[in-house]
Amino acid sequence: MKLQSLENKLLSLMKKAIYGYKMVEAGDKIMVGLSGGKDSLALLDLLYRLQKSLPVKYELMACHVVATDMDYEVDRAFLDDFCQSRGVPLYYEDITVEYSAEQKKPACFICSWKRRTALFDLRHKLGFNKLALGHHRDDAIATLLMNMVHHASISAIPPSLSMFGGDMYMIRPLILTPEDLIMEYTTAKGYTREKKVCSYYNQSDRDSVKLLISQMQNLNKDARINVFRAMQNIYPDYIVGPMEQ
Repeated sequence: MKLQSLENKLLSLMKKAIYGYKMVEAGDKIMVGLSGGKDSLALLDLLYRLQKSLPVKYELMACHVVATDMDYEVDRAFLDDFCQSRGVPLYYEDITVEYSAEQKKPACFICSWKRRTALFDLRHKLGFNKLALGHHRDDAIATLLMNMVHHASISAIPPSLSMFGGDMYMIRPLILTPEDLIMEYTTAKGYTREKKVCSYYNQSDRDSVKLLISQMQNLNKDARINVFRAMQNIYPDYIVGPMEQ
């Protein structure tokens, strides 16, 4: 797909999510969690481009949380230039994960939670009312399946979530966007990858879940999108509910 057509498709999907889930309102101050990966870079780029066309006006800033005790490295010069060229302020926030092999939770889970907490704190400190994260449609599908397998719950990642008594909304404008479109877009745009990937990167169940989804598509080529749509089509009378006490 040509870059312009690809960009238009992504902008269309993002606008559909923003309007459909009422993610953005006039005067919003939106902080983007910028990890440096393809998803968060695409998120910031597309939100920046939508500023020119959406009838509601909003403010953007970005924050990259640096886990100083984890062995990864992002290209800071690229992130600085990426944000500066779009006129988006970029903040760096240092944290320590303090992970040890004795901990029951995986390193990625602990690191992700501490990064998220740092974003919450900085958002509050700077007076931004919304935090935008780069989760896409395939993240929602994988999270649903992982929560079913590991936590016995039908739950995933909501497009918009009110937090702290309504003081903040966490939004995911890429929630309707498939991962392959994002990969194609960021490759075409030449976004820089991390200089050094974290050694814990592959130590999660997400790759196994991706394999499971691929196997499901052998049964039905529409399995991936159908699993996503299933979260919008729950029939309480036709599932096994809780037993009476």
